[in-house]
Amino acid sequence: MRISASGIWRILKRLELNRLPSSQRYKRLDKRWQRYEKQLPGHQVQIDVEFIAPLKGTVAKKYYQFTAIDDCTRLRVLRIYPALNQKTAIQFADYVLQRLPLVVQAIQTDNGPEFGSSFHYHLLDKGVGHVYIKPRTPRLKGKVERSHRIDAEEFYRLLDGAVIDDAKVFNNKLQEWEDYYNYHRPHGGLGGQTPHRTPTDQTQTKPARGVTRQRQLHTIVGRGTPRSPRARLSLVVVALGIQGTAPPITPCADRLVRSVTGPAIACRAGASWSQLYPYRAVSGPAVT
Repeated sequence: MRISASGIWRILKRLELNRLPSSQRYKRLDKRWQRYEKQLPGHQVQIDVEFIAPLKGTVAKKYYQFTAIDDCTRLRVLRIYPALNQKTAIQFADYVLQRLPLVVQAIQTDNGPEFGSSFHYHLLDKGVGHVYIKPRTPRLKGKVERSHRIDAEEFYRLLDGAVIDDAKVFNNKLQEWEDYYNYHRPHGGLGGQTPHRTPTDQTQTKPARGVTRQRQLHTIVGRGTPRSPRARLSLVVVALGIQGTAPPITPCADRLVRSVTGPAIACRAGASWSQLYPYRAVSGPAVT
């Protein structure tokens, strides 16, 4: 039995199946989704919340997993809270800034009520920027969403139905999983490496695999000469600490870093140059 192409088309049209779903239709290159990747550790951290549903037939409490992931290194910080509000979101933000071994410049979230005005201005008081994604565009926080899928497949599925009704015990289990994710689990997006690498590896500006038309809020190291005069000022903060013990930051150097990076970065007194490894020495004309 042979059917012509036009006959197949008429059958599909009669069944209203003659058009592909919108997600499978051809799109022009300039309208397709573009993958992106920040080039500096701490440039932007994505934060999202995953609801942990209790097992059916149990009386376990509801828990919420707060997740933070660095856009460049894929380092993650996880924490369980029994409530979802701005208070727990602020507590988690402070916990992330304390846990991550890098200087966070901006935090990206969705438009959920837990990331409201109190959370927003708390980050600004901490000297950290806060970026909201566009409504109904979860792809803009795709890295943290993908990490939630990994949690479901490689962590929660392996609990073998164990009922954990204690936030402290839950966080201990989640801490073990976080350490494995950051230190031992290889990642395809990082070329088989783990998120936690040496500071030298983390500060290297690497071209993203398969990434085109990168959109970044602000990048000191990039192609060509940066547009901002503040960014064109040559940074030598790491160059001084390449060999031997890194010298301590002086008040003069503190003002230099502040003048380049803006008020969002606060250098701790007595800190070393090596603690500023997200900022590499950049060649370029000095500002006069």
